Amino acid sequence: MKTESMSRGKQILSGLLIGIGVWTAGILLTGKIMFIDTIEFHLCGRLVVLFPWIFGAVCVAAAIVSGKKGLPDFFRTAQIVLFLPIAALLICLALDEILESTGLGATPVDAVRLPFALLGVPAASVFGEYDSVADGIVAYSVFLLPMLAGLAAAIVIYVKRKDKF
Repeated sequence: MKTESMSRGKQILSGLLIGIGVWTAGILLTGKIMFIDTIEFHLCGRLVVLFPWIFGAVCVAAAIVSGKKGLPDFFRTAQIVLFLPIAALLICLALDEILESTGLGATPVDAVRLPFALLGVPAASVFGEYDSVADGIVAYSVFLLPMLAGLAAAIVIYVKRKDKF
C-alpha cells in the first residue's frame, strides 16, 4: 500500500469541500433554498433531475481517487458529508411526526429538531424542488436510485482499489 500523499487534515478538508460543493450544486440546480420560508434566486428548478447523477458520479470519483492514492480519511469524510443532509432531513421528518403525534410539537421539546433541520436544508431544498418535478413514490425511487447506486458502487470500488494498491 502506498504511503499517504496528503496529511489527514488535508484529506478531511478536501472531503468536506467535495460534499459541500455537491450540495451547493444541488441548491443551484433547484434555484431555491427551503428552510422556514422558500428563498428563490433563479428559475432553473427542472435541472434538479441532474442532481442524483452528479451525486452518484462524485461518490464514485471520490472512491476511485481515495482508493488509488490511499486516502481513507478523504473517502470517509466525503461520503459522510454527502449523506449527512439526507440523514438529517429524514431524522427531522421522523421527529416532526413523533412530536406532532404526541402533542409535543408546539412545546420547547420541539427545539430538538433544529440541528437536524439546519443540517437537512440542502436535502430539503433539492427534494422539495424534485417534488414539483415528479410525483409519487416511483418518482422518488427513480430519483434516489442513482444516489444509492453511487454509494454502493463507491464502497465496492474503494474496497477493491484499496486492496489493489
